Amino acid sequence: MVREREVLDEILDEYIRTLSESRSYQSAYEGYTVIQKEIDELKDKIDKTNCKWGYKMRDETIRIAAAALRFIMDICEEKRG
Repeated sequence: MVREREVLDEILDEYIRTLSESRSYQSAYEGYTVIQKEIDELKDKIDKTNCKWGYKMRDETIRIAAAALRFIMDICEEKRG
């Protein structure tokens, strides 16, 4: 469980960093576009490294998770209930 906590902390750190660098997602489509861009960058890393450099794929995946968290907080959270 310690390892999972470390990864979650990294995702949270990345999420907080994005909050300071850009405005909230204004629509679901904008959030989707950001997440898709990050996924495309992960695919590019996979293609270029032939899956051999896990740390590069890991960094990109952390960004995907942070973007997904931002989507939840900016888009989904307000529509609860």
